[in-house]
Amino acid sequence: MRLSDILALDRREMEEALRRVLHEELLKILPEALLRAQRPFVDARELAERLGVSVRTIRNWQRTGRIPYVRAGRRVLFDVAAVEAALREGEVAAKWTTE
Repeated sequence: MRLSDILALDRREMEEALRRVLHEELLKILPEALLRAQRPFVDARELAERLGVSVRTIRNWQRTGRIPYVRAGRRVLFDVAAVEAALREGEVAAKWTTE
């Protein structure tokens, strides 16, 4: 839709066009967002138990960027599916860099 077409729309048509665009964009991102929301996030202790390694190993993998993690305030959490995928692939970009 060209700018001149948009400017020619009345309020009702503009609302309908906006509603349609938002609906299309939500359909693109919603499945991934729902999938992420359903994934369990665990702390280092639980992840270590699930993987059969020590908490120290989890912290080393986190520090070196081998596994992905998120910070929730002071807590460090791990998406189990993302960690398993990263370990299968053998490489994950580090969350931090040293100078």
